[in-house]
Amino acid sequence: MADFTSAASSTSQFPPTVSLLKSSLLSATRTSSSPPSSYFDWLNSAVSYYLPYSVASPKGSNEVYWFVLPLILSAVAGGRPIHAKNDDGRVMAKEEILLMVKDCISKLKRDGDTEDGYKYHLSFKVYSPDLPAQFGRRYLRCFDDSIPSSLIFALKACLQKYFLHHNYSTGWSDSPSTQYFSYLFPISSLTSTLQSTILGTFLSQTLSLSSLTRPDLATCTHIELWSHLRPPLSSHQFHFDTAHEGARGIHNPLCSSVTYLTDSGGPTIVTSQKITSKRPEKSAYVSKPKTGRTVIFDGQTFHGVIPGNEVVGDDRITLMCAFWPEASISAKSEEFTANMPFNTQNDPFGFTDSYACEIDEKNDAKEVEPLYCDELWCDSKPDMGKESCSRLRRIMDLEEVFII
Repeated sequence: MADFTSAASSTSQFPPTVSLLKSSLLSATRTSSSPPSSYFDWLNSAVSYYLPYSVASPKGSNEVYWFVLPLILSAVAGGRPIHAKNDDGRVMAKEEILLMVKDCISKLKRDGDTEDGYKYHLSFKVYSPDLPAQFGRRYLRCFDDSIPSSLIFALKACLQKYFLHHNYSTGWSDSPSTQYFSYLFPISSLTSTLQSTILGTFLSQTLSLSSLTRPDLATCTHIELWSHLRPPLSSHQFHFDTAHEGARGIHNPLCSSVTYLTDSGGPTIVTSQKITSKRPEKSAYVSKPKTGRTVIFDGQTFHGVIPGNEVVGDDRITLMCAFWPEASISAKSEEFTANMPFNTQNDPFGFTDSYACEIDEKNDAKEVEPLYCDELWCDSKPDMGKESCSRLRRIMDLEEVFII
């Protein structure tokens, strides 16, 4: 999986840069997609929601911008109230936070537009709780109850050891977020070393389900597997799945899948935009996390995760698969990397423990409609003419786009 948005990757886990937040806040005051009524009325309601964690009030201007962004995101997404704390630990009143936000906005307006700002941003519509359901089978399909409850329980137990073994960090603590890594499994292993194991059962069932949607998976020779653990409010940068993170050229899988092991966190956004596309995609499909749900989508498409709208609750735990017509194991390295070999003879996680489905459990996957968002991108500046995202005849450059 390649980080297509490397220029903006800091937005997914770390406090964003000042320039990014300037662009975000300025665009929020102008775009037709922003909430109705006056902007400050909107901010007032934003303060009534929550901040991602209980944090100290900012001391410097850079921290002010970081402090404001969650207010804007949470105002759009909705959520539960939570208090912020000032430097001496006293809980700040809503009015105090609002004054700080207004002061921040006024400073941004005085700064005016900057040429190095972002021209486009992700539409606020993707955060709406009222998106309509609509099938988009050409690009994405969703199945509930895709794996049995006993298998979910077994996988989560294995993943506890998996995350500890890899020193997995979400990036919300003092440690930087863990870089992408994955394991590669030959299809032949499903009927040999992994047969009747926890992992083998999961991979076999996911392959079987994916094959219903993609007949070309008959040519699949390898399955790439990785997992993510994210706090409920966290996001994941938009990207294309590519072999070896694009280091050996751009090669996309036949299809990719996401299986949710919890109900928490932000939704997966899947577009129909491909690396070969000639213009920006105008819409997207949205899948909210639900335990046991599997989302299967075209491996060539641009996708990501937007922040969830909850502060408390379980972490967002997902298992991803990419199905390859041909693939190669990475060279041995002391660092965790993409397409690592998995040693079934020395498995510290328990993935190769034997597994048999409970007698009363059935593989009863049911297809459900994903949600549909008819607006994906918005202009960050007014009157952009031919450079408006609705008229653009090219794919946006990464430096032009604010993607949380």
